[in-house]
Amino acid sequence: MASWSVLSKDGAGDASVTAADAVVFVREKFSWLAFLLTPIALIFHRLWLVLIAYLAVGVVLEACVEMFDLPAAAASIVMLGFSFLIALELPSLRVRKLIRKGYRDEGSVVADSLEAAEQRFFEGVALRPAPAPRPVPPAAPTPPGAQLPQHGIIGSFAGGSAT
Repeated sequence: MASWSVLSKDGAGDASVTAADAVVFVREKFSWLAFLLTPIALIFHRLWLVLIAYLAVGVVLEACVEMFDLPAAAASIVMLGFSFLIALELPSLRVRKLIRKGYRDEGSVVADSLEAAEQRFFEGVALRPAPAPRPVPPAAPTPPGAQLPQHGIIGSFAGGSAT
């Protein structure tokens, strides 16, 4: 069973056809593509800030290797560890990117495939009760001995004659 994060661009719990098109499912799993070909995976998912950070770490490590006469294997091991970290966190990075783009986190679904996850999510949305309308508090009654103003402004218009 796989775990899927569900993000939606429309209002929460909206099961209309247009809302179904704006729902994104992100599978929570280790990404072998991101581990083996990190820059390509970051470009594919359009994670530009992470790509810039990855390249900056690579440049800094190469500069450290040159300046301090470190073995080249040290830089390779650090970059391999950084690639491993990105491969583990790729689903979370994608979810954060979608949230910054205006998507809402609708929760998570556990299912074997994407189709099963979609079916389970939309069945759950259809079973949710519609939110109850908020009651409007009644207006305070006018006390029996209170005098209403005779002159002045009533509503948005000043009291006077219309010509």
